[in-house]
Amino acid sequence: ECAKETAKILVIVSVLIGLISSVLTLAVKHPIVKWGKLSLGAQNLSMQLINVNAVVIIFQAVSNTCISGVLRGGADTKAVLLLDALSLWCCAIPLAWLSNYVWHLSPVVVYIFTRIDVFVKLIFAMNRLKEDKWMNNITENQMLGSI
Repeated sequence: ECAKETAKILVIVSVLIGLISSVLTLAVKHPIVKWGKLSLGAQNLSMQLINVNAVVIIFQAVSNTCISGVLRGGADTKAVLLLDALSLWCCAIPLAWLSNYVWHLSPVVVYIFTRIDVFVKLIFAMNRLKEDKWMNNITENQMLGSI
């Protein structure tokens, strides 16, 4: 029960950190892009990519906390491996490749597809957290095996 409550608190904190990071990213985008002395087209593209990143960063904060913190901390390493590998190799990479080389979409859309794994991982990680299968007590088993 303590692990479940801690997981809930970590998810809430990660949402807050993600929101703060997003706001800070949006707050500094203009001075950063202007500092780069880019052409007007490159500035516009940079602003669009930063806007996408400002949205993604919220979900990535929660996803990373759920996967790297809670699920790995609960010794649910098989689920973490599957989430990481499948979301990247079955979603992000094929969609990014298709969006660029087959569909010839804009760089912003291609970039969104490179980051789509964050959203896929978050959906599956949150579902996994709702189940109790992610909590594995590995310390008892290791102690008994070493006796």
